[in-house]
Amino acid sequence: MSVFKSIEEFLCNVEAAAEECGIMLKKGDKKKEKQVLSIHKHSLMEQLQAAVDEALVLHLTVLLLFQQHTHCMLLAPGRCVSSIIHTLQSKLPQDQYELLMQYHTLVVKRLVGKKAEQMDGESEGSAEELNELKNLTNVVKELVFSPRKTSTSDQ
Repeated sequence: MSVFKSIEEFLCNVEAAAEECGIMLKKGDKKKEKQVLSIHKHSLMEQLQAAVDEALVLHLTVLLLFQQHTHCMLLAPGRCVSSIIHTLQSKLPQDQYELLMQYHTLVVKRLVGKKAEQMDGESEGSAEELNELKNLTNVVKELVFSPRKTSTSDQ
C-alpha cells in the first residue's frame, strides 16, 4: 500500500486508476464550488443569528470560522467541536482562540450540569457560570459577524 505525500499526487493516481477501469471522472467546477460554499455559509449565519442555545452557538461559530479560515465547507457533529477549535488555533488570533476555549469549557460544564440535574433532580450549575455564558454568547457570535484580520501580533 502506497502513502501519498500530497493531495495532487493522490488525485493523479485516482485519475489514472479511473482511466484504467474505464470510469470517466468529471472535473470540479470552481464557480459551482464557490456558490455552494457561499450558500452554506449564509445558511449557517442565519442559523447562528437565530440561535439561543449555547451549544448550538458554539457549534455554528466553529464551523463558520473553519470555513472562513480554510475556505472549505465542514460538516461535523458537535462532539468534534473541541478538535476543530484546536485545528483553528494556528489560524486565529490568540485572544479569539482563548475566548472559544473559555466558551467551550462553560458550554461543556453546562451540558454536564444539565445531565446531572436530570439524573439527580437538583440544579448543579452556578448562576455566575450561567451569567458568564449568556454574556459571552454575543461576543462569540461577533467572531463571525464582525471578523478581524488574522494577526499573530494581537495579544
